[in-house]
Amino acid sequence: MYRRVYGRELEVADVSLVSDVANDEPLVFALRAPSPSPAKNGAVLRFEVPEAVPVTLEMFDVAGRLVRSIANGQRFEPGRYGIAIRKGAFPPGLYLVRFRAGSFEQVQRLVILG
Repeated sequence: MYRRVYGRELEVADVSLVSDVANDEPLVFALRAPSPSPAKNGAVLRFEVPEAVPVTLEMFDVAGRLVRSIANGQRFEPGRYGIAIRKGAFPPGLYLVRFRAGSFEQVQRLVILG
C-alpha cells in the first residue's frame, strides 16, 4: 500500500506520515528526539524543514547497516512533520535514525522494546 506525499509515494505498511504539526516558533532544520524512546507500542519521528527540500530519513542498526529507508528524497514543503512507526515494524533493539535535508544532517537514537 502506498500514500502520495507531495507527488511521491511512501510505503505505509509499517510507517506513515501522520501530521503537519502547527507551531508558532520559527522553523529550522531539525530531527527531534523520537517519542517515546524507549518505544514499546510504536513511536513518532518528528522533523521540521524551513524550506522546500528533498528529505531522506533512514534507520540503521547499531552495526551501521541500513534497516529501512523511510523517506528517500521526497520533497517536503516548509513545516513540521511526524512519521509514525507502528508497533512490530522493527524488531527490538537500538536504532540510529538519520535525517538529511539539503546539506543538513542529524542523527537521533531510537530504542525499541519487545
